[in-house]
Amino acid sequence: MEAARDHVPVKLSSPEAAYAIVTDQAEIAVVFVHGFLGNPRSTWIDFQHLVDRQQDRSPLWSKCDLFFYSYPSHDQIKPLAEDLLTFLRNVVLVFGLRAAPRVFEYPSGFTLAPKVERKEPYKHLVFVGNSTGAVIIRQAVVEELRSLDESGQLALWNAAKDKSSSSPIVRALLRFFAPAHRGVLGAGWLGVALSLPVLRLFSTVWLHSNPLFRSLSSGNPVLEDLKATTERLHEKYPNIPALTARSVFGSQEAVVIIGGYQHDTVDPTVPEQSHTSVCKPTHAYTKPLEFVTNALFGTAAGV
Repeated sequence: MEAARDHVPVKLSSPEAAYAIVTDQAEIAVVFVHGFLGNPRSTWIDFQHLVDRQQDRSPLWSKCDLFFYSYPSHDQIKPLAEDLLTFLRNVVLVFGLRAAPRVFEYPSGFTLAPKVERKEPYKHLVFVGNSTGAVIIRQAVVEELRSLDESGQLALWNAAKDKSSSSPIVRALLRFFAPAHRGVLGAGWLGVALSLPVLRLFSTVWLHSNPLFRSLSSGNPVLEDLKATTERLHEKYPNIPALTARSVFGSQEAVVIIGGYQHDTVDPTVPEQSHTSVCKPTHAYTKPLEFVTNALFGTAAGV
């Protein structure tokens, strides 16, 4: 069996606080998007370390570059989704095409030739969202697919035998932890905010003036339009992977409404896990690692 390749951290040019951990022969990009008031490091702890320590259980991680995206917890869903699309196009997909490093020659004549990195794009793209991150991902997918549908490119992709020539976003796999795509419970986010000392005195006023928070209420037109558009596109193009999500919630979920879209898959709730803990793997709780990599076995196990 080939030895596991450890990931190394990489600072990304933008946005601020975003980063990646990469390996030398990755063929899959996994993009993590945190939730409201979340953080690209703490939300996903301890993915960053366990992807290398759990190789026996989840060997596909050795073929993945992991990108941890960051965004401010304000503004409306649409501009946040547009920012995510910019990150994908200008950072993630470009990173997958990074060129081979130059050979360095010392004055003595000794040469140092670093390992050649790939020049081909990623073969697969996986979106992993927590809570509000799932909503932003779904809106980004809708923005991309709606544009491709209006231009006629989706119809061409749907009719083609070779599905690999489309936008990577069309073929992306979606895996969500406690997604907020059906809305938040009445006092869910307020309870989360009240637990944060800095926000304790100002949480009520701040939250209810925050356009992102207001967009997440159950029945909000933003969520309803996103659901309707996604389901309409799925009815027209049922074979597009990016229109279908698989979600998992903890049994102690108290922030968002448990559920998915009509054509989604929702796993059984995970015992003893909450809104914030369900996405955090440990040595004893490996479900998050397996939940993400199991998405790849149908399409990427042989890459």
